[in-house]
Amino acid sequence: MELKELLGDDLYKQVQAKIDEKNSTETDKLKHVRYTDLSEGKYVSKEKYDSELEKLNELITGKDTEIGNANKLIEDLKKASKELGCNGPVTEAIDKMEKHLNKAAHDQE
Repeated sequence: MELKELLGDDLYKQVQAKIDEKNSTETDKLKHVRYTDLSEGKYVSKEKYDSELEKLNELITGKDTEIGNANKLIEDLKKASKELGCNGPVTEAIDKMEKHLNKAAHDQE
């Protein structure tokens, strides 16, 4: 059930007007008064949000490290293939692999 249904139009408008009045004097939007029906699953606590954000940042950092390691390996393979005289097809294959890895990394962003 929506709050508007529960309160009725008149009382809902009065509550909304009071909230709007209070929020109009507060410049920091994080301090604005808000309401939500928790049964609809729309509310996420700041602690949970921050925790999930930290996990995602750690995951991104890990993937950045993996990409850096893969790029270093590719450079090492290019260097080794040139030193061994396998500059043609091997270098082309490594270039294709590098493009694929970079594309895959950017498509996931």
